[in-house]
Amino acid sequence: MAEEYRFFLRTAVYVVIAGLVYWLVSREASGTVLLVALLVAIVAFIGVGVALAGAGSATPSGGG
Repeated sequence: MAEEYRFFLRTAVYVVIAGLVYWLVSREASGTVLLVALLVAIVAFIGVGVALAGAGSATPSGGG
């Protein structure tokens, strides 16, 4: 797994932990919804990156 994906996975874990602590301390719905939206965006970004990385080819087309 590339370092870029690990970076975003670490960010997603941080957002989950921060979101849980935020919700437990404040019990405020709007901030929790925004943190969940951030988590969804990070997961979507990782998914798109993995999909595009799998679609690419390391070998050039054309016989050279």
